[in-house]
Amino acid sequence: MNEPGKKFDEKLIGMEKPNPSYKERYEMEKKKMFEKKLSLTGRILYVLLGFITFLCGLSYIVMSLWGPKELTLSGRIILNSLGVICFAFSVLALLIVIKGTIKLKIYPMAIACMMFAFVIVMLAGIMSRGRSFTDPLWSIQGITYGIVFLLITSLLVILNRIQQSEYRTLEKLLEMGLHLAELSDKLESKK
Repeated sequence: MNEPGKKFDEKLIGMEKPNPSYKERYEMEKKKMFEKKLSLTGRILYVLLGFITFLCGLSYIVMSLWGPKELTLSGRIILNSLGVICFAFSVLALLIVIKGTIKLKIYPMAIACMMFAFVIVMLAGIMSRGRSFTDPLWSIQGITYGIVFLLITSLLVILNRIQQSEYRTLEKLLEMGLHLAELSDKLESKK
């Protein structure tokens, strides 16, 4: 059983020729673990969410293009940026509805980043328009609300990053477990 000239790691490397059935099983388990099937209610909610964000994006673009003449170039750029973020979110919602599944390793992080970008752009707009408010309390109130939303979305991004690291750990554990099962089967067949 033990060959005197070889180390244990060399034996393992020599035995390691991936079996396609284990690779297939690994991919199936990974897909089952990281893809959540949407129910009919979930699909309807994502359709509504996609439709609402599309309308919001359209309204931002329309305000940017045909808004009042007092709207500055920076205001138009901010409105266009908000519109693009809303359109990206509605495209993601449409993709989720069409596929009928949520890829837990990809979509939640994309959604959190879009929300964070939206709040950053919105806060930039509030700060750029802060001096033009007639009452200085309006600008302070707007910036305060913006910072609160920034903190909330930052927390969502951080929580999502923690969840992603958990998913990576689970994926590695699954990979190691199936790899050990494959090596165990090979050892049993050699006995």
